[in-house]
Amino acid sequence: MAEMTDQRLKFQLFFWYGVIALSALVFSYFLAAGALTILLMVGAVGWLMLLPYHATLSFKVAVATFGSAFILPLFPGRPYFWELAALLGWSGLIMLVALRRYDPGFKSVIRRNAWMFIGIIGYCAVLVMTMFYRGFGLRVLGSSGQVGGRLYLQQLVCAIFPLLFAMIRTDERTVVRLVVWQCLLTASYLLSDFAFSFGSDLIYPMLYFVELANDALLFEVQSATFGIRRFQSLALAGHGFILLTLVYLNLKDFLSPRRWLMLAVVLGIFSIGLLSGHRYFVILLAFTLLFVGYSQRFFTTRNVLIAGVMLGLGLGVLYLSANRMPLAFQRAVSFLPGLHASTEAVIDAQTTAIGRVTLFKVGLTMIPEYFWLGRGFVRYMDEYSGQFDPTGVMAHISNGVFYNGFIGLMVNTGVFGTFFMFLFILAGTRTAFRIIKFVRRNGCEDDFSRVCSLMASLWIAHVLLFLFLHGDAERAMKTFALVAGLCVLCEKLLNRRLSEVSATAE
Repeated sequence: MAEMTDQRLKFQLFFWYGVIALSALVFSYFLAAGALTILLMVGAVGWLMLLPYHATLSFKVAVATFGSAFILPLFPGRPYFWELAALLGWSGLIMLVALRRYDPGFKSVIRRNAWMFIGIIGYCAVLVMTMFYRGFGLRVLGSSGQVGGRLYLQQLVCAIFPLLFAMIRTDERTVVRLVVWQCLLTASYLLSDFAFSFGSDLIYPMLYFVELANDALLFEVQSATFGIRRFQSLALAGHGFILLTLVYLNLKDFLSPRRWLMLAVVLGIFSIGLLSGHRYFVILLAFTLLFVGYSQRFFTTRNVLIAGVMLGLGLGVLYLSANRMPLAFQRAVSFLPGLHASTEAVIDAQTTAIGRVTLFKVGLTMIPEYFWLGRGFVRYMDEYSGQFDPTGVMAHISNGVFYNGFIGLMVNTGVFGTFFMFLFILAGTRTAFRIIKFVRRNGCEDDFSRVCSLMASLWIAHVLLFLFLHGDAERAMKTFALVAGLCVLCEKLLNRRLSEVSATAE
């Protein structure tokens, strides 16, 4: 018996030594092939090992990093962490169903938001059909002339968020923590922006781990030629940190004498955010605060009078000192009537506005041509148009970028894509107003209720700006999917809280 046990142990040792030797041989082969191949191989093994936890990882990583600049280092195309998380959501959803780990009440959540999911499914079907008929290119796979495949993939992978969040099991405390991390990690764009603008050879390697803001390169070129230095990261981080304060404080708290220091901090963050030169930052924040205030019953006579006096004093100081502020600051507030800003800031802002009006008019004329089947989100590599069109209007038209949600959807996705996206938006807006109604009726005195109020208000603000001010149709699903998922999740947890209170009362 002892001899048999000894032989069995020897066989097991021989087997595992053989596995290790074979693995070392395979690893050596891939090492000679390239570090990227090894990275992909290790990633594939990790993907399989973590398969049962994909849904949880997708939920937590996506929510926490969605507003951050963190990317997967060394990967082609510089994908964001949240893009990987969205991809994990698809396999995670399958594992949730297979392992029966989904939330038991998810069916009622889906029924309550049925039109939202119908809109998502229909829009994704239109995207796939458009890709098939119009084609797409991926630069990382060797496409040199036609690109834009990433815009399709981003929207398709993001579409999983509302369904995943409806089925995931989580609690209120986790949601609050993840939203807090999302707000904090917006500061990562400051790292990339300032490393790019002021960095040295020692700091540039940081850009292997963080991505630049969308317009960072354009703003840096403009600062060298036109004179206005803008940092888009200041708007992104400023918006994130102001939302962070709203997680822990109600709007009425800022009017309390004990909270004046926090009010001064928020105003300081807002002023720094204006150095981005983005009017979008001001308007998005204004709409968000408007609906947050409504949900929190902020607009009483007393609060409106106090807030009105403070706003009047702030505007008075702004009008008196605006022309002495940095040019980017002046550009951000140049839309205010009667404000005396520097000529450079006004011209730069007006040039952008004129370009948007031109794109709006041209887009209207293009709608009949792409009414039934949109042009898609294909991009063409063009290195010469900027030489004869420095405004970039022609480049935007050729790439289907119109900065208006309706026109962009009609031209790029046709009438069917527009219909399904609007169905998704309307259904999401209905969910957001249900959350606001719930919070308004039951109070907003804890962190989770404030997060619910914030997500619903942020959704409505994004919808208004998408339709009337700055709608990027190529990023429609990216703009709305995660916020829609959070709204679905918040409403689910709020209803659960209400049912638990009712059960306790009985």
